[in-house]
Amino acid sequence: SLNLLDAIRMKRRNLPLQAIISKFDIEPNSVDTPNSLLRDDIDIAVSWCIRLFGPRKNPCVPKALVLLKLLSEAGFAASFVSGVRKVNGKLEGHAWVEVDGLPLESDMQSPSLFKENFRYDNWLLRQRKAALEQKD
Repeated sequence: SLNLLDAIRMKRRNLPLQAIISKFDIEPNSVDTPNSLLRDDIDIAVSWCIRLFGPRKNPCVPKALVLLKLLSEAGFAASFVSGVRKVNGKLEGHAWVEVDGLPLESDMQSPSLFKENFRYDNWLLRQRKAALEQKD
């Protein structure tokens, strides 16, 4: 089972983002609809793990990968999203996770400040979108 240390190692090896994310995208353990308290607990737990175990610099990608995995396991339809912005003439990137189209609360930087350049919907969200397309 992949964890925070795996996410950090993969990011350091500069593997393609799509390849890394696909390893953290899994089918849910349950078909029950999860509640928002569980989502918030997962978000808080991952935030504390990042604070305690790092990485200290640019933790957003490993954090978003682990969030995607845990939220997917719990049955949330989630997306890994990354974007860029210019700050003082320098390009700055950021990654976050959205559930039901909204970023998680613990994300310290507002995603609206970034121009989205990559989005990866988890298995459950892809299944839901496919079902909606079949209805149309």
